[in-house]
Amino acid sequence: MKINWGKIISKKLLPDDALLVIVRETLFIIEVKYQQVAGSVDEKLQTCDFKRNQYLKLVSPLNLKVDVCLRPE
Repeated sequence: MKINWGKIISKKLLPDDALLVIVRETLFIIEVKYQQVAGSVDEKLQTCDFKRNQYLKLVSPLNLKVDVCLRPE
């Protein structure tokens, strides 16, 4: 199934990586965070719930769960 993201959310999301676990019906979004200056990772952590909700909207036609994983680099 092809999803037209522009009709669901306002901005195209490009995760660093993703993993679909079919038996759990879960899409894991992996975001790699690199801290260049103080506070940059903290700010990105605050957007985690927002991104999860955006991905949930995108995959709702597929009946998938979404989990966003942050990985520091």
